[in-house]
Amino acid sequence: MRCGPDVTSAIRSGGASSVRTQGRNSLLPSFPFRRESSVWSPRFSNDACAARVRDKTGWTRYNRDDLSTGAAGRSGLRQEQILGLTILIVLLGILAVASIFLVLLSARNDLIRQRNELGKALLNLDQLLKQRRDELPKLLGTCRSYLQDGSRLLETVTAARAAEQKAVQPPEKARAANDLTQALRNLFAVGDRNASLSLDASYRQLKKSISGLDDRITTEQARFNEQASAFNTRLARVPGSLAARTAGVRPQPLFSAADPARD
Repeated sequence: MRCGPDVTSAIRSGGASSVRTQGRNSLLPSFPFRRESSVWSPRFSNDACAARVRDKTGWTRYNRDDLSTGAAGRSGLRQEQILGLTILIVLLGILAVASIFLVLLSARNDLIRQRNELGKALLNLDQLLKQRRDELPKLLGTCRSYLQDGSRLLETVTAARAAEQKAVQPPEKARAANDLTQALRNLFAVGDRNASLSLDASYRQLKKSISGLDDRITTEQARFNEQASAFNTRLARVPGSLAARTAGVRPQPLFSAADPARD
């Protein structure tokens, strides 16, 4: 491979001035310099002569092929850096999405578990209410034989018992249970004042059993309302609110006689 006449003359002249005076058509226009070692070795690129011309000052001048090769290398390095950064961003995005998914899945499972626990607590409360209702026919039969003028009290207890049995939602059950509790208190107050009835063994046993059920009902009611309040609070916050939509979970009404619409 042979160098062009302009390059050869520039090399033989041994000076940078001969290179600068070749004109605009020269193969070696002015470009940045860098310091080289004392050994000069020409470089060749494809079919074009890529000789590096060293002037008297000891600085080396590059042709266009040298500079384009360096620019291409830097461009390739920059593209590799951009690609690496893109891959890192994608991986971080996947990690973030996976973390959010796991958090929502855990919250969803916890909400379903709490809903099941609330269902069991409400079932236990219904069983206690049913046990109390089952004791009432015996109590009413015993009281009826002693209270000749207590028919109104007995009718009130009977109506409250029927209303509690028909109630479906927890607030309705709570109101009916409170009405029945109040009617039983009035009945016990009148029965305790009756000397004959207060000494009856069946009456005393039924009163003790119903009073014990009332205490258990009050305890279970308070426990259920506490769990339901915590459950509803979790539904109102993130991530519980988001998980509730996927699980189809709704707020749990409290077992309370208070009207939720008024609160």
